[in-house]
Amino acid sequence: MKPIFYILCFSLAFQINAQVICKETKTLIQLRNGNTVHIYKERNSKNSPIYYYVPNQLKLVKKNGKPGYSFLDYKNANNSTTDGAIFHMLVTWGLNKKELQELKLKIKSKYGDKASLAGAVYLDNMRSRISFSTHTNVGKILSQSLKSKGAPPTHASGKMALSFRFKKHQVNIVKQALKTPSKLKGTNMSINYTYKTNTCKQGLSVAQNTSTVLKGKLQNWF
Repeated sequence: MKPIFYILCFSLAFQINAQVICKETKTLIQLRNGNTVHIYKERNSKNSPIYYYVPNQLKLVKKNGKPGYSFLDYKNANNSTTDGAIFHMLVTWGLNKKELQELKLKIKSKYGDKASLAGAVYLDNMRSRISFSTHTNVGKILSQSLKSKGAPPTHASGKMALSFRFKKHQVNIVKQALKTPSKLKGTNMSINYTYKTNTCKQGLSVAQNTSTVLKGKLQNWF
């Protein structure tokens, strides 16, 4: 078991260290579906330029094409009325296959046939905070009732589990919003991250932390 663990750790460390991206090359790319990403060129990839993308959207994990969540309400001691509910959902980020293919083509069109997309940048979650918009009823409820959460994913397609416990008076508000997503309008989830960029124009390369915020519109999740 230990050798496999060490190999995985070494592979992860190598991947992170290999991402030496130049802050001066930051470019915004808009995809046909309206999604946007920033891309950066990797240092020392002049003849065959390599690019990484920075996402800006959170997504709900889907299982068999359906939103990946569970909602279980529970009764009081007499089993007569609903006393509360437990809500679980899985969140991720990263471009899907169609978006990745489109981005690859856009990069080749812009920078030449030898240009390629290596994938997403590594996002550092050491100081990440998870927040929900609190100007909507559902946003306030989610913010107040979050009981446990996993670590924010640092790689594309990584998953984070969140668990909520709703009180009796909150159950129907959330349940109706999940059934009618238009009621989730304005309710967003955000995670802040940092990632490493480098100065590449000068002789000495200097690394610095760059901040980004990934947001998810819950109206589009359910």
